[in-house]
Amino acid sequence: MLAQKIKSEVLELKSIDKIDIAEFIFESLDKTDDYIEKQWINESEARYEAYKSGEVRGDDNRINSPVSASKSNILY
Repeated sequence: MLAQKIKSEVLELKSIDKIDIAEFIFESLDKTDDYIEKQWINESEARYEAYKSGEVRGDDNRINSPVSASKSNILY
């Protein structure tokens, strides 16, 4: 019920104030989860090592092409 009250009140605000509130809400949602961040770091390092060792290769044309990528053996 509180959310509905806030929504009703926001509709009465000037555009600049709505923008300020929207930015505040967006920034509050854009927090980094340390565990997930660490997992992405580990994944990117593993992918880079696989690339350096020749286990996988970088081929932009195949990755950017939906048809080629779906038929290829790109390792992720």
